[in-house]
Amino acid sequence: MSLKGAIWRLLGMRVGANLFDDGCTNPERSLTTIGDYCTANRASILQGHSQEDGTCKSDRIDNGSGATIGCAAFVHYGTKFGQGTCVEADSFLKKGESRQVALGSASLHDNAVHDGSQSDHVDATSSNGTRF
Repeated sequence: MSLKGAIWRLLGMRVGANLFDDGCTNPERSLTTIGDYCTANRASILQGHSQEDGTCKSDRIDNGSGATIGCAAFVHYGTKFGQGTCVEADSFLKKGESRQVALGSASLHDNAVHDGSQSDHVDATSSNGTRF
């Protein structure tokens, strides 16, 4: 059993039950909420701030229950993704984007179950410009 969820809680992040964190980075823990049965994969980044136009901007990042953040995915501030959604590996979820998708018949205990349709995935752009 991983203790990463408990460590994140001690550092001020709101984390639900049964988080699998394989090496996610989060510099603004107090601005992030992660739901129950979520997966945060290796080298993913949840960044709640940005330096834009000479000012520092920040906002919340909200993960719903059963959400998955792929390997090397970058989630910017001001994003919200719902129950059972997936940010694909090596993709960028831009500020202001949100996605709310129900799991349907899949259980929250098995967030890897998807029917393969496009609606299960967050619209994001990979580093090479490919849209998902």
